[in-house]
Amino acid sequence: MVPVDDVIEWIYGLQVVPLPDDANQTGGWRGSPFLGCPRMDEKGCLGAPLAEHNDTGHITMSYAAMATLLILGDDLSRVHRPGMIAHLKELQAQDGCFFSTSDRTEKDMRFLYCAAAVCTILNDFSAVDSDKMAEYVCNSQAFDGAFGQGPELESHGGSTYCALAAMSLLGRISEVPRRSCLLSWLLQRQAPTGNGYHGFQGRPYKPPDSCYSFWIGGSLEMLGAYNHCDVHKLVEFVGSCANKEHGGFSKLNTITHMPDILHSYMSIAGLAIATHSPGGPELSLLELETNLNISKRASQHMRSLPWHRS
Repeated sequence: MVPVDDVIEWIYGLQVVPLPDDANQTGGWRGSPFLGCPRMDEKGCLGAPLAEHNDTGHITMSYAAMATLLILGDDLSRVHRPGMIAHLKELQAQDGCFFSTSDRTEKDMRFLYCAAAVCTILNDFSAVDSDKMAEYVCNSQAFDGAFGQGPELESHGGSTYCALAAMSLLGRISEVPRRSCLLSWLLQRQAPTGNGYHGFQGRPYKPPDSCYSFWIGGSLEMLGAYNHCDVHKLVEFVGSCANKEHGGFSKLNTITHMPDILHSYMSIAGLAIATHSPGGPELSLLELETNLNISKRASQHMRSLPWHRS
């Protein structure tokens, strides 16, 4: 087992820390050291200066890094807040959405959600236009009531979660329009697998997939409607995706699908929502802070930090 302190050090080692003489003062986190850049700057501090093209902060990696640090009990005292705030400001587009990185080549609902989560963790929305963020979310609602990655794009379970979680973090989930239509779409995503189970699918006519126990289940939970799905059938489906030989959870409950980390985590997160729902199964799982996708324990730790108490 890797010591927790070593994991924390590794995460901080991937932080982009701008040096005083850098023209670009944005920070954030890179996803891994795959570019081969040094993990320490010339002064011996963890993190490397913004230098090579594409060796920049990525909004999703920034969210994942800080969320993981909270889960591990870190106090985030080494987060380069000015660089992180500049990173957020640089990435917001005119339509309110966010690019993933400073090269501005990719922009959709996923990155808007990550920006909302980062602002929540920092307890600082000063660098972003929250009104434009909410406007982008509402403009991305499709004819069926659910949300796509952007305006006029297909509804999807993952982007619907990102849209609703972002509105929740902005404190504006009550402003989501066409609620009854949205709920109908979400509840219709619980579908038969063809081999005796009923799980959540991400889109119509797709097979149920274990990860949507979180994406769809979390969306229903944030809307206060989780009790309208068949919780026990959902739990049975997720359980059928568990791999008894290798451990973990697979995408589908068929012998041809192997377990992976993403579906294992999302399955557990989905089961945590089910466990703490009225009449849900009794499983030894911590309660989830659904809009941040971390445990309540981790979110309570976050709110104990100085900038959340002041």
